[in-house]
Amino acid sequence: MSLEALRPHSVSPAEALVEKTAKPESVNWYVTSICNYKCDFCFFTDRGFRASLDKPSPLHLTKEQSMKILTMLFEAGTKKITFAGGEPTTYHLLPELIERAKRLGMTTMLVTNGTGLTDSFLDSVTGYLDAVKFSIDSPSNHTEYRMGRGYGHHVDEALMAAERVEKKGMIIMLNTVVSRLNLDEDMTPIVRKLRPVRWKVFQILPAMDMNAANWDKLKITGEEFQSFIERHSKLMPIVEDNETMADSYVIIDPIGRFMQDSGKRHVYSTPILEVGVMPALAQVGWNYLMFLKRGGRYELPEHRK
Repeated sequence: MSLEALRPHSVSPAEALVEKTAKPESVNWYVTSICNYKCDFCFFTDRGFRASLDKPSPLHLTKEQSMKILTMLFEAGTKKITFAGGEPTTYHLLPELIERAKRLGMTTMLVTNGTGLTDSFLDSVTGYLDAVKFSIDSPSNHTEYRMGRGYGHHVDEALMAAERVEKKGMIIMLNTVVSRLNLDEDMTPIVRKLRPVRWKVFQILPAMDMNAANWDKLKITGEEFQSFIERHSKLMPIVEDNETMADSYVIIDPIGRFMQDSGKRHVYSTPILEVGVMPALAQVGWNYLMFLKRGGRYELPEHRK
C-alpha cells in the first residue's frame, strides 16, 4: 500500500448535506494526560488538563466507565478509534481498551512516542491493535531533545520500537509536528526508513492553555509551513495546517468529555456518560466536512507490505 492510496477523500454533495447529523466515525481518545516526555509544542499537557477540571476529580475513568464509553461510541457509529495522550502506553488499562474496541468491530490505532512498545506490551495487543502512529519530528536526536521530545535518543528508540511493531505485523504510520526548531530539516531518511502507509505532517498548533509558554519560540507562519511541505512533496505527506485541524477531530479527554480547540483554547463538553455521545459532541462541535477534506476517512491495508 502506497501513500498515494491514502490521499484525502473528496466530499460529495450528499456528504455535505449530512454534516449536522454526521456520526463520529473516527475518534481520538486521549486516555491519559501523563507522559514521560515534555514536548514544548504539546497541545494536551498534564498541567493544562488538570487546570481544566472544575474541582478535585479523578484523572482517569474506571474500567467500567471506559468500557461503557467504547460501547456508546460504537453504537453512535464510531468505526475507527485512535488511543493517544499524553503517552497512552503509560495507562494500565490501554491493552484492555484496545481489545474491547477491536472486539466491538472498530479499527484500532495508537499514537505513541514508542517508549512503551515493549515486547510484553506488543504481545498483549497483538491481534487487537491494527496500527501504530509514531511521533517523530526530526531525523536528529539533538533536535528532538531541544523540542522536549525525549532525552537525547528519541529517534533511535523509535526506530527500534518500529522494528518490533513490524515483526508483529502491525501497520506503521508517522506523525510529524513542524515548528521553528525543525522547519529546515529533511525528514526523507526517516520516512524512507519507516515506510509508513501514511505520513501526517502538522503545523504546530497554538493551544494557549497548554503550550503558551513555548509558543513564541516555536511558532511558524503558514508560508513557512508550506515551504516544508513543498520540500517533502515527493513523499506525499498528508498535510494539516492550523485551519485544517480546527474542529475537524472528534477528541475525548481522560475523563470522558469531548474536547475541541476553540479560539486557541480547549473547550470541553459535559461527560459523555451523563448526556450521551451525540448531545455531548454537539456541545463542542465537529466540522465533518473538514474531517473529510483533511483525509480523516481512509481504510488501512490488511497487511504491511
